[in-house]
Amino acid sequence: MPNKDIFKERAKTFFWASLFFTKKKQKEVETLYLFCRYIDDLGDSDSETFQTKKKKLEKVKFQLLSKISENPTILNFLNLSKNYNIKLEVPLHLIDGVLSDQKPVNILKFEDLVLYCYRVAGTVGLMMCSIMGVKNKKLFNHAIELGVAMQLTNISRDIREDLDRKRIYLPKKFRNFQIKKRNVSLNKKQKEVFASDICKLIDQSNELYEQARIGIFKLPFKYRLVILIASNLYQRIGYEIAKNPKELWNRRIYVNLISKINITLISILYSMFGLFFRKKNVEKFPLNNILIKYGIKF
Repeated sequence: MPNKDIFKERAKTFFWASLFFTKKKQKEVETLYLFCRYIDDLGDSDSETFQTKKKKLEKVKFQLLSKISENPTILNFLNLSKNYNIKLEVPLHLIDGVLSDQKPVNILKFEDLVLYCYRVAGTVGLMMCSIMGVKNKKLFNHAIELGVAMQLTNISRDIREDLDRKRIYLPKKFRNFQIKKRNVSLNKKQKEVFASDICKLIDQSNELYEQARIGIFKLPFKYRLVILIASNLYQRIGYEIAKNPKELWNRRIYVNLISKINITLISILYSMFGLFFRKKNVEKFPLNNILIKYGIKF
């Protein structure tokens, strides 16, 4: 499958939003996406052992550190990193996040969930900042907030698939269910409670989407619109889940085409005139202290 088709089919929300970039910027975002997807696919392969996947991911780390690779996906990313001065530690953090998924996951503390979300999604926000030429460090924090918010949406949507892979990302303090074996053999009542509990992550994500929007409105219009569309589309997925969380066990929740068009049109208007109607927000970085605790600061 050609690269553009992979981007279009496997990242529908980001592909849709990226259509509002210039052709050059679309290509660069596609390069970033394909690299991140490659790392994610290495970690999620069901046909390989933990040791094999770990070995492959460590090999990618080595190639990034040495800046030498024969893999076109990695090589293209290395060129992108050089062109936009992407800090090496950022993609390395991404790989660390995927490595942490290779054994059964049972997150106990919200702080640990934040660290995981930063690694697998906040890092993408930071790399997007580099591609867009963002220099303001406060905007880096907002980019991380948006990445974490989007990952919380992903986690909320994917509880069925994650349980199949023995992964529970919902922190223990948010749970009203007890489960001994992390698989989908939950009874009907447990499923309902689990789906209801996952909505607490949607509440957390909504706070972060709102906080991240402060940063979005500080971007130049040519970038503001794209990021706002992606943010609003993802947040809508969370709203759809919250309407009927039990549906998570029956189908994958998504935003249909009509809703995408409506959200896009609203985002266009909001990106132009929203500053006049927004309440004055106080900039705060609720994730900062958590990430600093883990030695992560930008």
